[in-house]
Order: sequence, then C-alpha cells, then structure tokens
Amino acid sequence: MATLDNRILFLGWVLLCGLTQCGTDDISKSFGSDQANRLLSADDTKAWSLFARTEDGTNVFNDCLEGNTLTFINETSEDSLYMLGRKVNCGSSSSTDTLYKAKYTLDADANETFQNLISLTDESFETIESIQVEELTSMLLKISYTVDGKAIEERYAH
Repeated sequence: MATLDNRILFLGWVLLCGLTQCGTDDISKSFGSDQANRLLSADDTKAWSLFARTEDGTNVFNDCLEGNTLTFINETSEDSLYMLGRKVNCGSSSSTDTLYKAKYTLDADANETFQNLISLTDESFETIESIQVEELTSMLLKISYTVDGKAIEERYAH
C-alpha cells in the first residue's frame, strides 16, 4: 500500500514539474514583420475603432473621441497611416476630419521579427515619430506614443 502511495505521489510530482515547464515561455508572442503588417492592415486597408485613451495615465476618452479610427493602408511602395475623427473642440460638427497622417514602417530585426515598434515619416498635423505596439491581435490593438511630452496610450478594436 505504501508503495502505491509513493508511486502516486511521485507521478503527481512529475506532472506538476512538467506543467510548470510548459508556461508562456513556450508560446511565442512575436510576429514576423509581414504577419504584423497583415494584422494591422488586413493585407490592404483596415480601420481600427478607438475605445480607450489615456494621457499621462489619466482617462481622457469621451464622446468626442468615440468615432475616431486609425486606418493602416498596406501599399506596394509605402504604407500609410491615417487617424480620422472630429476636431479636438468637438463642437456640434459631426463631420469627420483627418487628424493625423503619415507613412509607416514596421521595425524588424535581422530575422524580420517585428520589434513592436512602428516608425513614422512624412507626418502631418502632429509629430509622433514612433508608436510602440503593446498588444496586437486580429481584433485588438493597444499602442502607446508621446505627443508634446504627454504619454498617450490608446486601445482600438476591429
């Protein structure tokens, strides 16, 4: 009987050790730059809808920001990024304006692994220079960047 108890105890210990070795280290969270661009742009054009925004850690999301979209356009020559929404003063206007536009490239290492950084050039309306990608799936995009010394964090859904 003691031998059976020891075998069960040993088997439980082996299973526990095996399970702890199969943590998140075995699951790659990195994407190739082509795959990341496909998630961002759906191989053509993909609009992401803003649903959360903080500035320096303070929630600033409101009705005026509700309709804002971030659109990635995958082109053969240069990829483009547009932010569309209502002007900051919001007012009574319901028309959509271009709030930001730029050309973008995804930073990748020598193996073409996406480094979670989007570099921006030819910017209009604001200077951001780069966007840190915190989370990227086919349905969720979480980014952070700095504008005029303010740390901005935004969440988008598709």
